[in-house]
Amino acid sequence: MRRLVFLDESFCSTSMACEYGWAPVGKRACGVRPGDCWMTLTLVGAIHVGCWPKLMTHRAAINGRIFVRFVRQRLCPWLHPGDVVLMNNLGAHKVSGARQAMEAIGACVVYRPTYTARTSIPSSCDGPT
Repeated sequence: MRRLVFLDESFCSTSMACEYGWAPVGKRACGVRPGDCWMTLTLVGAIHVGCWPKLMTHRAAINGRIFVRFVRQRLCPWLHPGDVVLMNNLGAHKVSGARQAMEAIGACVVYRPTYTARTSIPSSCDGPT
């Protein structure tokens, strides 16, 4: 049976802070934010209907090495032959080893078109179900 697996990443940074705030009339809006040191936290995850997501966090921006580690350690043991993995056209997703690891277990990898919210499964993923 085929499953659609959606893979994406997000991040937050301690340097992301509001420059403005609300305060009562006549009062100054006060707040704090980190000074010189800032940190980025990246979350990479894959999800499909009917199963808990597979997630990994990393204390830096994502790169190809980190993405391949996520694919090999977390994603591949969770995938099944015939699964269709949908992911963005991010450069880190296209490094050597990531796609090959997923295809080695029989999954089909589909990169979403750039700047499009809709994706159709290519005929290369069609086959007996």
